Amino acid sequence: MASLLSFGYWGTFVAPKASIPVSPHLRAALQLIVFALAAAALYFSGRHSWAAALIVAAVIDWGCVYVLKL
Repeated sequence: MASLLSFGYWGTFVAPKASIPVSPHLRAALQLIVFALAAAALYFSGRHSWAAALIVAAVIDWGCVYVLKL
């Protein structure tokens, strides 16, 4: 159920061709919420290494997006 909600949330507000476009700063905040919740879910399910890897990947992604202005 949580996966379906996150898909709808992402497609509506965060995706590059979102049905409700938002400002870049709000988009970054919404992405932070999604990745933080996913990392927390991994961490609390005992997947500490995967949680850390997700955080590192998200930071690299955000850096590339904003440096390359995608």
